[in-house]
Parts: sequence; structure tokens; C-alpha cells
Amino acid sequence: MRADWNVRAHKAGIRHVSFVVPETVFGQISVQSYSHNVAETNEYEIETSQHRTLQEAKEWLKAAIH
Repeated sequence: MRADWNVRAHKAGIRHVSFVVPETVFGQISVQSYSHNVAETNEYEIETSQHRTLQEAKEWLKAAIH
């Protein structure tokens, strides 16, 4: 994702990605890994966030893009 999807997403205008924290540990690790990898790259800038509910995630996205 870091070298392919994120680059294409950034070129398409995506600047924010919001996650609802998964219930499983494996899902949580995946989200944390993705967020860490995005933060560590200098190729593009995508801000990530993690939330407990879908509503919280939507509210963050709305605030981030306005």
C-alpha cells in the first residue's frame, strides 16, 4: 500500500484516511502499521486517524476537509 495505493490515492486527491478501530488484535495491528508507514514516508502526505465509532470517524473527516 505504501508504494502503490497510497501514491495513487494521493495523486487522486486523498489527504485524509479515518479508521474505525477493529475489534480484533490483528485488525488493530494492521491499522497501526498502516498509520505508522504513512507517517514515516516523505513521498506524500496523508493524515490518518483512528476512532471508536463510525460516527466519530465521519465527524473527524468532515472537520478535516473543511
